[in-house]
Amino acid sequence: MVIRRYWAVCTIAMLCILCYVLEHIVHWQTLEIHRLAWRGIARDSIFSTSFFWSFAPVSTVLHTGPIHLALNLWCLATLGSYLERRDGGVAIICLWGVSAYIAMGAEAWIGGVGRIGLSAVTYAMLGAILLDWREASRSPRRAWTGGVMLVFLTLGGLELLGLPPVAPEVAHVAHAAGLITGLIFALAWNWKRQVGSSG
Repeated sequence: MVIRRYWAVCTIAMLCILCYVLEHIVHWQTLEIHRLAWRGIARDSIFSTSFFWSFAPVSTVLHTGPIHLALNLWCLATLGSYLERRDGGVAIICLWGVSAYIAMGAEAWIGGVGRIGLSAVTYAMLGAILLDWREASRSPRRAWTGGVMLVFLTLGGLELLGLPPVAPEVAHVAHAAGLITGLIFALAWNWKRQVGSSG
């Protein structure tokens, strides 16, 4: 059964869909509250606020529109399913939490659009998969998805360097932070698994 095999990916996907329904159909005002709270917090004090520590994971499941949601769910299914088969559901949940805090912290500290969405997590998944990209990219869908994400990240980096913005409302800082977090997380997770097997 798909849900049992990919329980972590399915859980995150269902949370994203649920929050989207609450936000855009039931008119739950979480996204707007998030924006207002973000604007009211000084950069040097955000890490000491309860808003940051309580809302970083929530920010990863909030989306501004159907295209934003659909693209992130596609990346989650494509990359997350591979990662969950490789490392297990617990690793996915841990990576979700770690990348949420680091990506939102990077957005706050370096400066960004004030929201991260699930793309920070999917970029973390891409970073974790880069360790065995040759194996992962045997799937055309995964290779194409990862390649487009890396191109988009490169365009975002050029934008941060002062070039004309390609997508000014995209959290490029969070994407980069997610990618780096995923790579480091995968290295640490593999080391933990090797230590456990050798012991």
